[in-house]
Amino acid sequence: MSREDQRQFSSLETLRFFASLIIVAFHYTFYIFRHDLFKGYLAVDLFFVLSGFVITLAYQARIHSTRSYGVFIKKRIARLYPLHLLTLLLYLAIALAATHGMVRVDNPAKYNLHEFFANLTLTHAWGFAHGFSFNVVSWSISAEFAAYLLFPLILWLMSRGLIAGIIILSIIYSSAFLFSIYIMHLPLTKLDWQFGIARAIPGFALGVWLRLYLPLFSSKLPKPAAIWLFYFSLFLFTSCILFSLNDYLGMASASALVMFAAINDSMGQSHIISHPILSQRGELTYSLYMVHPLVASVFIAGIFLRIFGDSMIAVYGSIFVAFAIALVLSTLCHKYFELPLQRLVLQLGQKKSVSALPVTSSSELPAPDRV
Repeated sequence: MSREDQRQFSSLETLRFFASLIIVAFHYTFYIFRHDLFKGYLAVDLFFVLSGFVITLAYQARIHSTRSYGVFIKKRIARLYPLHLLTLLLYLAIALAATHGMVRVDNPAKYNLHEFFANLTLTHAWGFAHGFSFNVVSWSISAEFAAYLLFPLILWLMSRGLIAGIIILSIIYSSAFLFSIYIMHLPLTKLDWQFGIARAIPGFALGVWLRLYLPLFSSKLPKPAAIWLFYFSLFLFTSCILFSLNDYLGMASASALVMFAAINDSMGQSHIISHPILSQRGELTYSLYMVHPLVASVFIAGIFLRIFGDSMIAVYGSIFVAFAIALVLSTLCHKYFELPLQRLVLQLGQKKSVSALPVTSSSELPAPDRV
């Protein structure tokens, strides 16, 4: 989002960051205890809806030709691929070291070199993978990139009208549910490396629809009702995660949370997650999301538990230290790797007169894309 959009929809930035924290906690506790303590994976479904909303907010009126579509995809690649490639190569180094007996890994299947090409091309959530591999969270980046490729089509379909959009969304969700249950034999919320695009595209499309018709909802809903519906959806989503309620209720509450957070932002209403100090942390979401599994692989499994054992103190201490390391590394990574590489990719192929422009938030291509 642009800085203006970030200010207007500040709570969405906070939601992004909180969702990443939920996923970090989910993965770190699972890494230690080897079972789900809560349903943190539902935060990924919140991400998909958020993504559809903010991408529409940023690009709704900016894709009108093949060239502008190419610019959009280039900006998406610049935003996602450098950090994905970095973490993939670091995991590849671990895999090669394990192959030569230099290190011991707890889950050799994750380092299957046959899965490298699908990871490299960001297609490993398109039905081409055979299991979790390398940076396991990147399946969602692969699924989301498929949604980016389809964005003009999704935007066109959702723009057919409020009721038409609801009907099309019903068809998309129904198809995804039927595919997950009868073809994949899994709940939709459990599709990840298997065929994660079937999970991502419906949520992304819903986010597009929410953004398109947000002014209509905002004009019809009284302010007191909007704020109470936001708190109710926040309570329901949190309850679904912490108390392992129904997955599909969790998906619905995640969508409602995005919707009512955006409605309250558009009304200028402050609430518990709209404070600027919280929303500013949203810029760390992607780096924290991508870096934290590597921290777990190296520091939790590779160092802490092997040195200090698996006592209760060692277990909880390793989680605390790993989280602190992940937060520091994600901050450094965002500032010194993400943004510089983003600028570099965006400047590729540009004329010198364009690439030499000062890099500011208002520059079209050289500036980092904050979505």
